[in-house]
Amino acid sequence: MSAIRAEIDLGPARLLLGDSRAILPEIRGSFHAIVSDPPYGIAYDPSSPGGSKWHDVAGIVGDDRAFDPAPMLQPRVPMVLFGANHFASKLPDSRAWFVWDKRAGAKPTDFSDCELAWCSIDGPARVVQYRWSGADRPAHERGKFWHPTQKPTDVMIWQIERVSKPGQVVCDPYMGSGTTGVAALRCGRKFIGIEIEERWFRAAEERVRSELDQGRLL
Repeated sequence: MSAIRAEIDLGPARLLLGDSRAILPEIRGSFHAIVSDPPYGIAYDPSSPGGSKWHDVAGIVGDDRAFDPAPMLQPRVPMVLFGANHFASKLPDSRAWFVWDKRAGAKPTDFSDCELAWCSIDGPARVVQYRWSGADRPAHERGKFWHPTQKPTDVMIWQIERVSKPGQVVCDPYMGSGTTGVAALRCGRKFIGIEIEERWFRAAEERVRSELDQGRLL
């Protein structure tokens, strides 16, 4: 019996609702790279700051326990995993870490100056500077906040272009609101996204449909 609870086929994008740990074995061989921002196992509470816009979100599914990346690790499939500094002991050694400098020259705050992503492809460590702090973000990234741990589309494009080629299929087993999918489409890739929570699955569907519609208009 399939672990896929719902499926939406949008041509170059395929969205799957369900637990990626069970779904990945079903779709093995159908993608060329994995780029993802999985739960880190840090019990992050999106509703904790006063007046948070995420007052109705109790937490991220799976973030209340130590994250195990083993189900995603596949031979000859390039991977990028955000937040891997929280579970690095469970990953193969790599010198190809990506550093996202969130301050980009701005004054430090109480939050992290950067985020780290582990890459399975051997190579030097790389840094991308992209300011992302509350309302202090590029104009084209402003507007609706889709997810409590949303990443910038441009940063995801930067990651995707380092582990895949145009026309290839990029998979995100922890799709959230679909930023990786939007990024993949913008840089000429196809996309498979898996999300366990229906709220974010529907948000991803809306964003990916909108991206495809814009592409057709252009």
